[in-house]
Amino acid sequence: MDPKVQPLSQYDIDSIIRGVAPGGQLVAADRLEGGVSATVTYLEFELPDGTSRRVIVRQYGLFDLAGNPGVAMHEEALLEILVQQGLPVPEPLLSETGFGEAGWTWLVAGFIEGTTITEPPFPERFAEQIAETLTSIHAVDPTLSDLAFLPDGHDQAAMQIEANVQSSHLSTDEHGYWHALETRWPSAPAEPRSLLHGDFWPGNLIWKDGKIAGVIDWEDARLGHPLEDVANCRLELYLSGGAELADAFSDTYGRLRSDAGYDRLRLWELYVAARLNGRIARWGLEPGEEAAMRQRVEAFASEALRQLTAS
Repeated sequence: MDPKVQPLSQYDIDSIIRGVAPGGQLVAADRLEGGVSATVTYLEFELPDGTSRRVIVRQYGLFDLAGNPGVAMHEEALLEILVQQGLPVPEPLLSETGFGEAGWTWLVAGFIEGTTITEPPFPERFAEQIAETLTSIHAVDPTLSDLAFLPDGHDQAAMQIEANVQSSHLSTDEHGYWHALETRWPSAPAEPRSLLHGDFWPGNLIWKDGKIAGVIDWEDARLGHPLEDVANCRLELYLSGGAELADAFSDTYGRLRSDAGYDRLRLWELYVAARLNGRIARWGLEPGEEAAMRQRVEAFASEALRQLTAS
């Protein structure tokens, strides 16, 4: 959660009421925990006919706005496409593009009832359902003209690798990871190419009655190699449930999509682990918790590098 984001103003609330709940009255508001890139607020309105409307408001922080000032408009457009494709995503309702300041740009979307599950106990077929959901996302036709506004994941990764190779603020191990990526990174995008969620992990999945009811937080979506999403989720599952859980997920994905090009999986695993290691400091963890997290991420990265070197 960006500390610079202020609560929604009465002007914002009135705009949202006019846009998504005409004539309604605000009856509940709750700022939700867990948001890192955006501040998320739950709003409930009582409508004139006695029914209610529940929505989520995502207020974007400086990090997202610096990379994409039109993030709200783009996420709204993407969600409209995904709803049409039948994917379980929030219904986009209204967006506002502010003045480049944290919290002034926001997206209103329908509320999906359920919970996020990021640690044991996990529902039955937890890893397998996640793989099935990711396969359905990657099945969206990446050549759709309406997706042309999405950034290129291969170019983003190449620029991040170059920047970190040249950085003077990394540890010896971190430099080793980025140098290994630099020497092995393909000069051109590899096939297949897919729509990527960009931050696919259990924290962005809503569960209800033991099934996935929604996939949220699409501000990092891009076009690229599907193994980036696979590797990112494998890392997160490894951190929360260990190697067996991560393997159950990727084994299921591999059976469902045999063209995923698993020979590049270790390369993407090293990339997502090195990337995540550089983000941990922004999460506001306690020192001991941060140290433990870095140790687990580095173990994942080291194993990916070992297998990459041996191949």
